[in-house]
Amino acid sequence: MRALAGLTLVGWMLMMTAGQAVPVRLRARSSESDVPVSAELQFQQNEAGLLSNFELGVVRQGRQVMRSPLPVEQLSTYDPSFPVRGISADVKVLDLDASGEPEILVDLAEAGARCCASTFIYYYEPQTQQYQSIAHFWGNYTSGYWLDDITGQPDSRQLPDLNGDGAREFVALDDRFRGEFGGYATSFAPIQIWQFRRGQMVDVTAEFPDIVYQNAFELWGQYQRIRREFGLETARGAIAAYAGAKFRIGQGDDAMQRIRQNYPAAQHQAFLNELTTFLRDTGYAP
Repeated sequence: MRALAGLTLVGWMLMMTAGQAVPVRLRARSSESDVPVSAELQFQQNEAGLLSNFELGVVRQGRQVMRSPLPVEQLSTYDPSFPVRGISADVKVLDLDASGEPEILVDLAEAGARCCASTFIYYYEPQTQQYQSIAHFWGNYTSGYWLDDITGQPDSRQLPDLNGDGAREFVALDDRFRGEFGGYATSFAPIQIWQFRRGQMVDVTAEFPDIVYQNAFELWGQYQRIRREFGLETARGAIAAYAGAKFRIGQGDDAMQRIRQNYPAAQHQAFLNELTTFLRDTGYAP
């Protein structure tokens, strides 16, 4: 169960207590930096498995420098009328940008229909000697940045260094495609690759054309399979994601030509118009 990954023996004993919500503690520490940093994420878990009341503590160089609730107001899904409830949570300490200063990541998958994954990133500001935080929304793909075929580590969130420069990448999917060209069950999305740089998340997908090309190739295969098994309309989500990936590597014209060749003449123009508008609105197409 991912929500309990990394639980200490104390956490397991607390979870065995019957009745009301019980406290859970997840701990992580830096192992690749000269700056010793450890973090503890604490929350409550009720009998239904829902998580709440998240609090993060940070010890830096042997001194506790922070203990405070997660800034859930940073979540793009935040509504002050409703408390935040999670279905899984995780914490780790990693040097994301090869600066020698480890960052703290808190991953949270929220409860709700087709919802949603986000990551809080805490980074140290030497000027103020305090931690600042941002929240990055991964969307309805609740696996967030899990991609086993990229990391090579099934069921893990070990962030890869794809180009060997020391900085780590988050490999995810573009949630904006989700449900746009069909139902959620038949939705596909092109790959997105992000890096943490100077206190913000930067989309660096274009820096990895080989990975994007492989993603486009796989999406085209999915389109062909789904069309054979379920028909043209059901395959719209896969071919739209394929077009997005192709635009990312400067091959958008080729993608549109393939759509024209694979869609009946009476249908392809309407779909092309819809897809082109969407790709322009999302920054894929000029």
